[in-house]
Amino acid sequence: MPKIKESKKKRIDVFDKGLIHYLLKIKGRATTNRVAERTGMSWNTADKHLKKLKRIDLVKSEREKNKKFWKANRKLPAVKQARKKPSKEVHRVKVKRRTSRGRG
Repeated sequence: MPKIKESKKKRIDVFDKGLIHYLLKIKGRATTNRVAERTGMSWNTADKHLKKLKRIDLVKSEREKNKKFWKANRKLPAVKQARKKPSKEVHRVKVKRRTSRGRG
């Protein structure tokens, strides 16, 4: 199995772990919009992190007509380790984002 270089591991942050965890949880594929909604991120943030994960080969993308679908690259050992639930830090970031939005 291919191993991920140490320099690539360092670039993975809390948002990336949350995205990988969600894609592993659904056991299929999802659009950027669906991933953003389910993880509590904005569309731009989710898209940026998914593209970064694609460069590292942790996720794969497929295109159908004008939609882009993402799925986890389950063959890599780093993705297999990400099956554990993300840390509480991810939850704290989501809560902060939800409460900081101005409504009214």
